[in-house]
Amino acid sequence: MCSIRRILLFLVTIVLFNLGNVVFAQDFWEQTAGPKDGGGDYEFVYTVAIDSQGFIFAGSAGNGLYRSTDKGATWEHVLTEPQIVWRIAVNSNDVIFACTDQEGIYRSTDGGDTWVHIFNDNMWITSIDFDQNDKIFIGTEASGIFSSEDDGDTWDSVWDPGFVFWYLFIDDADILYVSTFFDDVHRSTDGGANWESIGFVGDLIWYMTQDNEGKLWAGSDSDGLYSSEDNGDTWDQVAFAGTPISTILIDSKGTIIVSDYDVSIYRSVDGGANWNNISSGLSFDAINGTVLDEQSLVYMATFGGGVYKSRESSYPASIVSVDLNSNSFCEGENVEINFNVGGLFNKDNTFTAQLSDETGDFENAMDLGTLFGQSSGTFLSSYVQVGTTLGSAYRIRVVADMPENVSADNGADISINSVTPTLTAPVDESIDVILMPELTWDAASSCTTAFTIEVSTDVNFNNLVLNLNNQLGTSYTFTNNLSVSTQYWWRVGAETESGDVVYTDPFTFTTEGQSVFTHNISLSSGWNMISTYIIPDDVDFDAIMNDIKTSIVIAKNNAGQVYFPEFEINDIGNWNINEGYQVFMTQSETLEITGLKVEPELNGIPLLSGWNIISYLRDSQMEIVDALASITDNNNLVIAKDNFGNIYFPEFDINMIEFMQIGQGYQIFVLSNDTLVYPEN
Repeated sequence: MCSIRRILLFLVTIVLFNLGNVVFAQDFWEQTAGPKDGGGDYEFVYTVAIDSQGFIFAGSAGNGLYRSTDKGATWEHVLTEPQIVWRIAVNSNDVIFACTDQEGIYRSTDGGDTWVHIFNDNMWITSIDFDQNDKIFIGTEASGIFSSEDDGDTWDSVWDPGFVFWYLFIDDADILYVSTFFDDVHRSTDGGANWESIGFVGDLIWYMTQDNEGKLWAGSDSDGLYSSEDNGDTWDQVAFAGTPISTILIDSKGTIIVSDYDVSIYRSVDGGANWNNISSGLSFDAINGTVLDEQSLVYMATFGGGVYKSRESSYPASIVSVDLNSNSFCEGENVEINFNVGGLFNKDNTFTAQLSDETGDFENAMDLGTLFGQSSGTFLSSYVQVGTTLGSAYRIRVVADMPENVSADNGADISINSVTPTLTAPVDESIDVILMPELTWDAASSCTTAFTIEVSTDVNFNNLVLNLNNQLGTSYTFTNNLSVSTQYWWRVGAETESGDVVYTDPFTFTTEGQSVFTHNISLSSGWNMISTYIIPDDVDFDAIMNDIKTSIVIAKNNAGQVYFPEFEINDIGNWNINEGYQVFMTQSETLEITGLKVEPELNGIPLLSGWNIISYLRDSQMEIVDALASITDNNNLVIAKDNFGNIYFPEFDINMIEFMQIGQGYQIFVLSNDTLVYPEN
């Protein structure tokens, strides 16, 4: 019998010398990180098994047993005493058995941390399996079949006809099947007390298993894959005639995966009627064991390549459902798409969410977003493209590319709605529009709450006079005058979640014509506090003061910035219509300011807490009580005073000023930031 073992070892040696320079293409399969020997070379692995914790065990052809606790990312040596571990099996209680060549059996009850030598005979343990009560049966090279009912503490001889037993399998009905080395297959229906031949005389059955429907499957050394529906009484050749089948794996969905010794792996999803080659990623010369983990990933023992694992589940993964957070969306809106997957797609898979056309047809589907992954997930950045045809019969689906799979659609009609606002005022082609008009519009839907407003002096919006982003609400009022008798174009854009802006068609309006006014302000020698209700044609402070600057010693604003004409100092820069100015004169003069009248009720004056020097924007006098009502009604005004020292102290009913006068500036003290709005002229 030693000659059989020498033949097998010789075949392994042949594999060693034929590996060459291997290129590992990652497709269906990928090589795990081991196990590797002390020199860093991948081990020759005879067998692989997984316990309920997901720990992977690999038995080598010369260096004992290895374990991985992280799906093959790392490996550790856990059993070194036996050199050759031929089979590994795990019972329903997670007791692990390592069967060796000439060194008996080792047992672990703690996930492979420690091991006990339980079967010390000098035998080659070729196979092992468990019945429904976890009774152990083992086949040996030439010493018969043994059993144990106490996890291997004691053993009984079951049958010893002198055969070399190769593979032992126990089905769900506790019927025992055992193949012999190029003899036949035997069956026992009474726990091993009696045996009968059921065929395959002169053949070697490498592997036997059973599917969920009770059908037996057998892999022949010389003539392919067989099945039996009557517990082995008769056999049908299913596929691969003339080809050695070394392993058979059948998952919970009935997917069949078989391997031959040419490193070819085939999969059938229809009970063996049709087969697909799924060998991509493998490059070694023999496969000697396969096992599934809890995710239906396949782990494979190879000669000289360690352990490989599949990059996707044993059965073809599929997208089983698609759910949305809503059935109504707007252009540019993010659609949250949840999808559930059965199985695992390839590690390099890409999911794509697709939107149908407005009739629900996917022939020209629009991609909404992509997601890399293997399992169920959620598209968080999938936007309906701006410009999508509006409609109420859209559908969404998810497709995968590795393997290719297309889900059913979401199961309900989806509406795609416009976000384009509607302009309301000023109406298109309006004339005589005031210089600080209010623009109003209607939002198209609740999708959009922020808007971009553009106003231009040309229809192509190349010369913008207003460009506001993230404008909340549906109206905007100008805070500065537009030019008189000027045509403007305006539009509003809805800002979408995708970052796009969807604009209305433009409206146009023409501003009113206004007369030019001149405001003459009298200044006396000494200190004056002045302001104007005119927006100067030229706002440069030096230009405004040019005609009287020889009489000006200094002028200053509330911020302390100065105008010092003798030394050509102008820190003030431009005249601010909201401010009053203190001016020290060497003699009396009249300051003439020409421009457009401001509309006081539309020109709020911003105030800072503390002292401010303000302008008086009305074109006629008004009682100070009424003029400052907007900041006295809220009790914010503490005191106001004019250039002559007169005060208005509302808390104590002191009013020495009585009337606010055109051309005068005023100092006021407020408790907090505010806006002063004068009544209209």
